[in-house]
Amino acid sequence: MGFAPPPANHLGAAILCTIVCFMPFGIVALVKAVSVNSLWALGRVDAAHRASRSARNWCLLAALVWPVVPVLAFGLFIVVGMALSMR
Repeated sequence: MGFAPPPANHLGAAILCTIVCFMPFGIVALVKAVSVNSLWALGRVDAAHRASRSARNWCLLAALVWPVVPVLAFGLFIVVGMALSMR
């Protein structure tokens, strides 16, 4: 039986996504990334790989949602402004 290195924890990307991108998804990615090494140390190899993939996916989702949020906020601002001006 050989030894394999632990999966990437994507902690740097999770921190970056939390600070720069959409924070709620970045926090989920951060929690998943932190759990990778502890799961690996406990011998839960499959769970560590799942947590690694999940951290990566949440980072990607945060990066994809990040440019959409200001557009939606601006659209909501316009709609509310128009509704209030019609009164």
